[in-house]
Parts: sequence; structure tokens; C-alpha cells
Amino acid sequence: AYFLVGGFFLDKSILIEKMNEIGLALPTRYIAGALYWICVNSILEEYVWRWFVVRQCESVFKPVAAIVASALFFMLHHIVAMKVYMGWDATLICSAGIFIGGALWSWMYVKYESIWPGYLSHAIVDMCIFGIGAIMIFG
Repeated sequence: AYFLVGGFFLDKSILIEKMNEIGLALPTRYIAGALYWICVNSILEEYVWRWFVVRQCESVFKPVAAIVASALFFMLHHIVAMKVYMGWDATLICSAGIFIGGALWSWMYVKYESIWPGYLSHAIVDMCIFGIGAIMIFG
């Protein structure tokens, strides 16, 4: 989808500017950051959002509502981070994908009672995101 319409919604210059500001505009640093987000941050998010938040939502809601509520909270958390790096149009489009991903990973947690299936999928998604980012930044 990015290769079809991503250039229309994502401003490459804003991403490059932000990566320069936080020191990730060099390929080696970008790769190190990507490895951290894929290997560490994704596991942490699965523990927080699935193991903790889904379980807390299940104590208040029925399973389907707990999955939807946790996915909504997951999406809201990411909106704040995304807005720093892109405009509202791209943020809203990406938010839909994040909600769907959060719902899928929450469902996987409920079904398998483990964060690991969701983590594997989450890591694959993060690899794709960082791959697209690398194309945008480094060509």
C-alpha cells in the first residue's frame, strides 16, 4: 500500500528532519534503533498491552469488548507518537491499521494465552515499517 499511495500521505522531508533531530539519520544508528524497536520494544508492548491491558479489560468487559477496548487504547497511545512524525491525514490512516493490529494481537493473546504469537506478528509489522522508513530516508 505504501508504494501505491504512501508518497501522497507521508511527507518524506518531515521524517528525514525528525530522524536528524533524534540522531537516527545515519544508517548504522537507524539499524540499531530498528533492532531495538523490533526486538525489545515490541516485546514490552506485548507485555503491557496484551498481558496487562487485555487482562484488565477482561476483568471489566466480556472478551470481545475487552479486545476492542484494548485495541482502542493501543491505537490512542500510538496516535501521540505518530503525530510527531507525520500529518493528521497519515496519522488517521495509520491509526486504522494500528487498531486492527492491536485487535488481532489482543485476540491472539486471548486465544493462545501467550504474548509470543502476537509478538512474532508485531515484530514482522515493525520490520516492514522500518523497511519503508529506510527506503524513505536512505532511498
